[in-house]
Amino acid sequence: REPGPGDLRAARARRKLDRERRYSIVHGHSSKAGALVRGALRHPRRLVYTPHCFAFAATSGAARRRAYTAIEQALVPRSGAILAVCEWEAELARRHLRSTGGRVRVVYNGVPECKPDDPDPELLAFRGDEPLLGLVTVLRPQKDPMLALRAAAWLAEKGELSGRLAIVGNGELREQVQREIVRLDLTERVRWFAFEGGVGPYLRALDVLVLPSAWEALPLAVLEAMSYGLPVVATRVGGVPEAVDDGVTGRLVAPGDAQALAGALAEVLGDPDVRRRWGAAGRSAFEERFRVDPMIDAVAELYTQLGAGR
Repeated sequence: REPGPGDLRAARARRKLDRERRYSIVHGHSSKAGALVRGALRHPRRLVYTPHCFAFAATSGAARRRAYTAIEQALVPRSGAILAVCEWEAELARRHLRSTGGRVRVVYNGVPECKPDDPDPELLAFRGDEPLLGLVTVLRPQKDPMLALRAAAWLAEKGELSGRLAIVGNGELREQVQREIVRLDLTERVRWFAFEGGVGPYLRALDVLVLPSAWEALPLAVLEAMSYGLPVVATRVGGVPEAVDDGVTGRLVAPGDAQALAGALAEVLGDPDVRRRWGAAGRSAFEERFRVDPMIDAVAELYTQLGAGR
């Protein structure tokens, strides 16, 4: 997401490829790709942009927020459509981008039906007879895996960590996560696992998905967990509350609050009936709102509309 020295070269390459292929629609995903596409290519009506959380909403520095907001505002006229993945993102666009001229559309993220995978054997062996919490995510600051470790440590210190926690993922924080597990004396109850292949085997082995993110738009991890009938404990950020109904399909807590997260984890670990009830409600919500086919149909219809108007 950060600007880099290769961005100008990437923009030129996109322009060259577009001239050669004559694409009817070009769709940029994330703030950086969206800026490169809309800044480099001609015929703005065919240019679609999905932020997946605007950069100005995902950075903590005031100067950067202002700069990213100004860039987004300048690129609005070069957008055929700004496709938000949730109502939170759409409202953010309308509030900060000013004259969007009806360009903002909402198409909720969707995910495929869960697969009949066998549970991951390593997670099953680690789980034993206890309930298993799990993060299945890229280990980077946005996902804040350290918050989950602090929450687990808080429960362990009180003797209330009545389950196990698997952290499944690769990324820049992997070594830090591994060191922190040791430093917090959690090696018996918490373990890191490399992510290999698809999410299905990992989700099949879990009882609860945990997503302690600092910021999100509408994360696929939550929708995938719901498709597998898992309750979700997550932070109340971005569009997450549009998928996770607090007390119905899972539990939401404030971002960065380890004690609140610990309380939510203790609640779901201590009551198998709650886990079953929330998981079943999440599965129903997935079936009603977050299947992949309606998302594909809505995006295809938008492409057709924009292509016909050129």
